Amino acid sequence: MASVRRLKKNVASVLGELVDTLIIWELVTDKKSETSQGIVDDIYNTYDKYLEQINHPTENKGVFYKQLLKNFEEEVNAIIAKINALS
Repeated sequence: MASVRRLKKNVASVLGELVDTLIIWELVTDKKSETSQGIVDDIYNTYDKYLEQINHPTENKGVFYKQLLKNFEEEVNAIIAKINALS
């Protein structure tokens, strides 16, 4: 991991793009549903969870951050699947 600061920025960037995608979807389709708002809430909860984990690593930081990135990627893919299911 190059830096913790870069990791935090990447997490914020990826999750911010997902929120932007939902906002654009709502504007284009003129649909604002509780499902899309629930996904936005999931995104914010994911952001809080990963920021907390990044700020409090375990002893073996290398292994910790590799596992954190893997878990983050899986969670982002799950959120993307939810967004795709809206259409």
